[in-house]
Amino acid sequence: MTTTQILADGLAKAGATTTVNQTGTSPTDAQIASAVASAQGKDAVVVTTMKAWDTAVTDKRAGQQKLVKALQDTGIPVIVVATRDPYDIAYLPGTATYLSTYSYSPVAIEAAARVISGAVAPTGKLPVDIPAKGAPTTVLFPFGHGLTY
Repeated sequence: MTTTQILADGLAKAGATTTVNQTGTSPTDAQIASAVASAQGKDAVVVTTMKAWDTAVTDKRAGQQKLVKALQDTGIPVIVVATRDPYDIAYLPGTATYLSTYSYSPVAIEAAARVISGAVAPTGKLPVDIPAKGAPTTVLFPFGHGLTY
């Protein structure tokens, strides 16, 4: 089962109606357009990312950045779940709701669904500084940063 499906199943257990749209870590323009079309009329969109910051390795990762921007441009609230490490936020300007799981294992994704649905409050704190995009000595979010409700 895919990370996206595990997340959708977790949200459905909490009562959400979900639609799964798989794009992978290198979404194409066609996949992005399909995701945007699928988002129309929805109350919110949850999108997972994995190393979207790592464009130095491959420009294909920039597709994740384009996907998130395109979804944000719809005006529908977008929740980003980074499934590997916390650095994606620096490459996703305009992201208002962001959760980092540090893993794409089923237990981590199920925990993200519980946080998104409000079943549990987020309690994590950053174990690292998050540098600003293109400015590695500028701290966007410092070690220990975290929000809860």
